[in-house]
Amino acid sequence: MSVEHSCATLSPLHQRVPVDRTHLLARVLDEVGWGVLILDRGHELTYANPIARRALGGAIALANGRLVACRSEDQEPLRRALTRARGGLRTMLSLASGSAATMAAIVPLRGADSTHDDDRDVLVLLSRQVAADPVVIQLFACSHALTEAEVRVLSLLCNGACPNDIASELGVAISTIRTQLGAIRAKTRTGSLRELAHRIAALPPMTSLPGMGAWTQ
Repeated sequence: MSVEHSCATLSPLHQRVPVDRTHLLARVLDEVGWGVLILDRGHELTYANPIARRALGGAIALANGRLVACRSEDQEPLRRALTRARGGLRTMLSLASGSAATMAAIVPLRGADSTHDDDRDVLVLLSRQVAADPVVIQLFACSHALTEAEVRVLSLLCNGACPNDIASELGVAISTIRTQLGAIRAKTRTGSLRELAHRIAALPPMTSLPGMGAWTQ
């Protein structure tokens, strides 16, 4: 199922980026913890950041340089979404990858030199498979002086575990987990686990893939 709306009312980006800055922009996108792909007007791949390259072979793949869905049922919805993007429509798709689903936003990119309404590149944004990268969680923990035990609890919480599951996973009493969660909330100044989860989900989407820059703590 897809949801689309016209971007006719959105102002196109009229400022051309200097050629010598394109490599800098590519490096910026390489650091983003979301899958980012850019397709040309013929829907051939021109750029994919490291997160997106890792996603290839899951919900999406390349066939003769073009982006396709791995599941046959998703191929036609993806093709239609890419075609709509050339006409200025944005679409949100759910693409299957095994037992999981990857959400993909298909966004038209009209360049400053475009003279036709259907003359657009296409941006594809892929959803994250985890709430936050483990290194991002570690940095958040360090900025709030969490202990190693509290970091383990926070990481499991971010992966969807409830307090009882965390206690079972770590082999400790539920009272210990509740005490640690209370300490985490106090140090991060959050009033509830829901607020804490929202804080984590809203962290900057940085990546920690091999080969990327090291983090300071």
